[in-house]
Amino acid sequence: KVGPITSLTESSESARVCNLFYANARDYILAKHPWNFAVKRIELTSTVADPIYEYDVMYQIPSGCLRVLQLESDLENVCWEREEDKIITDAASPINIKYISQITDPSKFTANFVLTLSTYLAYLMASTMTNDIATMQFLYQAFDIHLKTAKGADSLEGRTKQAFMNDP
Repeated sequence: KVGPITSLTESSESARVCNLFYANARDYILAKHPWNFAVKRIELTSTVADPIYEYDVMYQIPSGCLRVLQLESDLENVCWEREEDKIITDAASPINIKYISQITDPSKFTANFVLTLSTYLAYLMASTMTNDIATMQFLYQAFDIHLKTAKGADSLEGRTKQAFMNDP
C-alpha cells in the first residue's frame, strides 16, 4: 500500500519516485502558463559575441529562464529568436524581456499551482508505481481540469476594469 508523502526527504518509495519527477514536473507546469508569481522582467545588454549570420546582436538569457514571453526594444516589430541560452535579434542594446522564471521556492507558489503540480506528480508517479490505466487516466483528467482552472484564475489578476466589464 502506498501512503501519503509527508516530506520529500523521507525514505519512502513514494518520496523517492516523487523526487525523480519533481523538478521536471515543476518546470513543465511553470512553462505552460505565464504564472503571475513566476513572471519577471529584466533589461539585457548585448554580449561580446555577435551572431554568425542573419541577426546583428546577441543577448545572454538569465539563468533560470524557462520561456521568454516578450522582447521590447526601440525598434517597432522587432524580430528575435531564442537559441540555446541566447536571444538573437537586430535590436540594439539594451533590450527588455519579460520571461517565465524557474521558481524553486514552493512558498512562492499559489494554491492553484500547488494543486495542479500535485495532481500532475500523482499522474507521473502512478505511471511508475502502478499498472492501473484507469487511475492514470483519472489523474491526467484531474490534472487537466486543475490546470485550466488555475490558469483561468491566474489570468484574472491584473486585468483592467474595462476588460473585466467587457467579459460575457
